[in-house]
Amino acid sequence: MFPIHDSVPRRHPSFMVWILIALNGTAFLFELSLPKDALEGLIAYYGLIPARYLAPGWAALHGLDPHDYLPFLSMMFLHGGWGHLIGNMWTLWLFG
Repeated sequence: MFPIHDSVPRRHPSFMVWILIALNGTAFLFELSLPKDALEGLIAYYGLIPARYLAPGWAALHGLDPHDYLPFLSMMFLHGGWGHLIGNMWTLWLFG
């Protein structure tokens, strides 16, 4: 099932929804501009990898700091493809 609208009345989406959609789109275009090696580094550093926090030895082996909590915020700006980005932004637009 693909959501088309919600049942909550509103005049227009909030300003913050517009900002989040713009930031996500900009971050995704930046991802697309990176070469493969740089993209993998970006995802390893800013993506949320559970082993980074559950297995500190693994994190140290891969050069990741298990005490860096930035990925908990930055992961929301990383997307795996156009479908992932469009699906997330559509849902944000509808329910945000």
